Formats: sequence, structure tokens, C-alpha cells
Amino acid sequence: MIQIKDVVDKFEVSRATFHNWKKTKPNLYSYLLNYKDSDIEVGKVREINIVLEKYAKESIKPIFTYNEISFICTNEFTFERVEDLEAAFIKSHKDTISDNFDFIIEIYNKIKNLNIVEKYIFSERLRIVSKKIKIKKDEKKELLTHYFREFIKI
Repeated sequence: MIQIKDVVDKFEVSRATFHNWKKTKPNLYSYLLNYKDSDIEVGKVREINIVLEKYAKESIKPIFTYNEISFICTNEFTFERVEDLEAAFIKSHKDTISDNFDFIIEIYNKIKNLNIVEKYIFSERLRIVSKKIKIKKDEKKELLTHYFREFIKI
């Protein structure tokens, strides 16, 4: 709970008006007393996610096969920055690249050619799926197809 003085200053309302709201608008009064800046941040994050989903539906061109997405998701790799996504992918396969060279390089090139927004969307979905990947085999295809639907060519 924040102080009345802070509410008055932050929302530029007079103290008398604010006290009047206690009787006339009790829900607003209560909300403002319990207001947190984090409420605004949650709203901003929600808005950004809506914009990203709209971008994904309208702008991403499907370039991966289901097998490529499955391979990416079942071979865990970590990265700190979205810009490092393709480098992290190739580093995670440095010991086995000779076994599937063409396949791994093809995936690497596709990841590399994603723009920064597409990489961000791809990496966020990769993080979500990595938490859910330990599921039954028949459910895996449905899960991957759902999360990477814009990226998978049919």
C-alpha cells in the first residue's frame, strides 16, 4: 500500500478529491492505494506480446521443416542474447556436426537468416517448448506444430 501523498502526486489529483473518491468511487480509491508500477509493466508486456503475435502471423515466412524444428528442440542449447542464437546452435553441435553436416548447416543458415524480431519470437517459443518437451512422442508433434506454426512449411 502506498501513501496518500504519493497517490496525489503521481496521479495529479487533489487530496480532497481523492478522499471524496473513498465514498463515491471506492474501487478506484482502493486500486490507487494499492497501485504498483509493476501493474503498468505487466500491461506493457502484454501489449508487446500481442504485437509480436500479430507480426508472427502476418510476416514470418515458413522456412523450416518439422524435422528441423524437432531437431532444434530436442538438442538443448543455451544462449544469452537473441543475436547469438545461430552461434549457440552451431556450438552445441560442434562434436556431432560431421555426422549430419548438411542438415545442421542448413538449420544454421535458416536461423541466421531470421531477422531480429523473428529470432526473438523463435527463441521465446524455444524456451517455452524446452520446458514442456518431456512429453509423450505423439504429443510432441502437436506441441511443436502449435508453437512453431509460422516457422514450419507444410
